[in-house]
Amino acid sequence: MRSLVRLSFPLVRHYCNRGIPYKTEATHSGVNLTETTPSYRMDQSIALTDTSTKHSVFNEQRVRVQLAQLGDGSVDLVKDDETGVARIVLNNPSKGNALSGKMMVDFSDVVDDLEVWENGKGVVLHGSEECDHFCSGGDVSVLSGLDKPEAGGMMCLFMQNTLSRLQRLPMISVAHVHGQAIGGGAELLTACDFRLWTESTELQFKQAKLGLSPGWGGGARLVGIVGPQRALQLLAGCQKVTASEALEFGLATEVLPRSGDSVQDAAEWLSQYTQPSVDILSGIKELVLAATHLPLDKALKVEREIFTSRWWSSEHEEGFKKVLDKLQRGK
Repeated sequence: MRSLVRLSFPLVRHYCNRGIPYKTEATHSGVNLTETTPSYRMDQSIALTDTSTKHSVFNEQRVRVQLAQLGDGSVDLVKDDETGVARIVLNNPSKGNALSGKMMVDFSDVVDDLEVWENGKGVVLHGSEECDHFCSGGDVSVLSGLDKPEAGGMMCLFMQNTLSRLQRLPMISVAHVHGQAIGGGAELLTACDFRLWTESTELQFKQAKLGLSPGWGGGARLVGIVGPQRALQLLAGCQKVTASEALEFGLATEVLPRSGDSVQDAAEWLSQYTQPSVDILSGIKELVLAATHLPLDKALKVEREIFTSRWWSSEHEEGFKKVLDKLQRGK
């Protein structure tokens, strides 16, 4: 069964605080990622450059209302309950799939939905197929309405949180990067587990040309993917990256051959990793996250807890029986 979800209102879930200072409580079976690195801790108060307000409380609901008024476009969610694979579609083709404020709110709502999707195993993030580009960054024509440092800071924190939650989803994520991925669009793909490019894909972190640096978490994640020296070259030099270079740098997991339906090719590529059950996949994703962000002793503890919780489950018992039966038949 396939369902197209166009989300325009916030889901009343983890992060709708109704005026309460913002705080995340992202806990994974003994892994509280808010305790691992500062990049995942969404502090209740943020130092801002506005001298009249040295500290400001992040009120997510207020920021959502402000962002939702900025621009058009949408971020759509297509879920396939049979395969357990969803698609997140950046839909603003007239502007190169650039993210408007409204689309940022949509994106957050899509992640909300995926966090509670019981059949979820994988997700493909891609741009609208009506456009030749993955994402050309933020929609400058509408985001220029955020004309004060604190407003930009709030938008930055909102998107950091959304992409961090995307990265922490208990399913395998793939960015299908076709055409151009520019600025904020380049940041989006760093939050996915895998990145599939096409032969014509071109990426550029061009924030420095706009008098900015990355702000949605893509800079920090880029360092983890390509290392600090290469990250400096891409961020400070605004260097364009081709598909072949991306393979060399590790920014591309694979370059897909040309076909009539490259998005479907990406979904089929992902299927090789979505054969296990939802429970097993979520455990594997959890231990990978723990190993990435926690000290080794804590990551080992998480791995042990996940292993123990699944030992001699009905699925495990059935798997053992199949192996034993095969061994018996082989005698």
